[in-house]
Amino acid sequence: MNGPAVIGQAAVLIAALDVRVESDTDLLCVLSGLQTMSQVVEAQKLVRLREAEARNLPSAVGAAHPVPWTADLLKVSRRTAARLRRLNQVLAGAPLVADAFAAGEISAEQARVMADTVKLLPAGGESLVLARGADLAPDELRVVLREVQEEFDPAGTQERDETAAARAEERARERRRVSLSRLDGSNLIRIDGYLG
Repeated sequence: MNGPAVIGQAAVLIAALDVRVESDTDLLCVLSGLQTMSQVVEAQKLVRLREAEARNLPSAVGAAHPVPWTADLLKVSRRTAARLRRLNQVLAGAPLVADAFAAGEISAEQARVMADTVKLLPAGGESLVLARGADLAPDELRVVLREVQEEFDPAGTQERDETAAARAEERARERRRVSLSRLDGSNLIRIDGYLG
C-alpha cells in the first residue's frame, strides 16, 4: 500500500473517534492516544521534510530556502517551519531521541530539549537523557537536564552560564537609553527609556 492510501485510511480511522466517550477513563485514554498519534505524525512529517530537502525539492520548484517552501507547503508560519527544520537538524545528532519521538514516546518539545542537551554532553549521555526525561513535561525536563549537564560537564556548564550572562548583559547595555522631551504647551518633561 502506498503512502497516500495509508494516510487516507488513517484519517478515516481517526475521524471514527468522533463519537461520544462515556467514561472519564475512556476519555483520558482517548486523549493520551491522540497525543501519541500526533507525536508519531509529527515525527513522520519531519522524516518526510528531511527527505524532501535531500531530494532538493524546494530548489526544484524555485524556492531560495527550505523554510519558506515548508511554510507554504504546510500552511504554517515561517517561524514554525524554521522550528521544524531546526528540530530535524538537532535530532540528526541524537538518534535515540529521534527514535523515541518517532515511536510516539516523547513529544516534539521534549525531543528538542533532549536533543539540545545531547549536543552538550560527551558520548553516552543520550541514553541517560532519555531515561531521566521521557516522563517529564518540557519545563521540568529543562531543570532535570540542566542537572545532567552539570553532572557530565560541570566546567562546561559554568562556562556556558557565564557566556550566556555576558550576552544578556551586553543586550541590556545595548538597549539602555533615556530620552527627554518637553510636552507641547507645558513645562512638563517626558522621560522615556530603558535603564539597567
